Amino acid sequence: MTTRRTKGAAGAVTSRDVARALNISQSTVSRAFTPGASISAALREQIFEAAEKIGYRPNLLARGLIAGRSNLIGVVLQRQTNLLYPELLYELSGRLAERGYQVILFPIGEKASVRDSIDRIWAYRVDAVLATGILSEEEAATFEEHGLPLVMFNRILDLPVSSISCDFAAGARDLANRLIKAGHTEIGLISGPEGSFVGAEVERGTLSAIKGKAKLRVVHFDYRYESAPAAIAALQEGGKPLPEALFCVNDTVAAGCLDHLREKMGLSVPDDISVVTFGGYGPARWGSYRLTAMQQPMAQMTGAAVDLLLAQLDESNGGVERRSFLPQFVEGGTARL
Repeated sequence: MTTRRTKGAAGAVTSRDVARALNISQSTVSRAFTPGASISAALREQIFEAAEKIGYRPNLLARGLIAGRSNLIGVVLQRQTNLLYPELLYELSGRLAERGYQVILFPIGEKASVRDSIDRIWAYRVDAVLATGILSEEEAATFEEHGLPLVMFNRILDLPVSSISCDFAAGARDLANRLIKAGHTEIGLISGPEGSFVGAEVERGTLSAIKGKAKLRVVHFDYRYESAPAAIAALQEGGKPLPEALFCVNDTVAAGCLDHLREKMGLSVPDDISVVTFGGYGPARWGSYRLTAMQQPMAQMTGAAVDLLLAQLDESNGGVERRSFLPQFVEGGTARL
């Protein structure tokens, strides 16, 4: 039976113990546990086996702090139902782990809690931050004051801040043109809250496609599934009939609309009304939904986000850079196209 050394009278197991067991240097052991470090695969495996045998676990956080880094990347997300976020976190955490970094999540609820969340970021001594569109320009400016690299995701600020975004206006224009070409003469756009960057860009792109070829009704709601019935009711205000197509800014509202139209209003989708969305992630691809969508190229966007974050940590490559990506059409089964 293998005996593992643990904390006790002799102290904690350290990398020196691993080095002595294999008669190699401590720096070689350190390289084995450092992603990307130069060491042969065979020697790394030998060191891992020895470490497992004697119970050694490297303290990566302590090692990073000694080097002036925590190896933590903060991710600021709004606490709302958005099927894009699980995909974002999955891709981002995996890519950063390959580069030796760990993601720490800072969820933000109501607007009043943004400042509290930002204060927690300072306390955790993260190396850089990726933030979604909830940060205001004033809040984003505090990161420069603290000397903390910041990259915005799906938000472009009038500040010297790097960003990764989808070209929502181009995607919305494409999707609206598809609806118009298929014969839809009136579109109901369920946009995001007033002041939403994504909602404003989708509305701008949709309007550029309309140009007298169809009518457009716009209502502004939050991104919750439960908001869908109220959004549909708002489009019918004053006794107006439903538009021939609903364009939802995200999957969650689109799923809510689809369920409400089918279950509460007895309508057939897409025979009676088309439903399209900007998303197409997770449950949006399930058989009961299969939403017709413009989808953000998440793998490309998260790869670019990681590149920008790490470039911000390299003083020689710390300039402001903004990258925009075209979305991809997903046919789905909820629109007559």
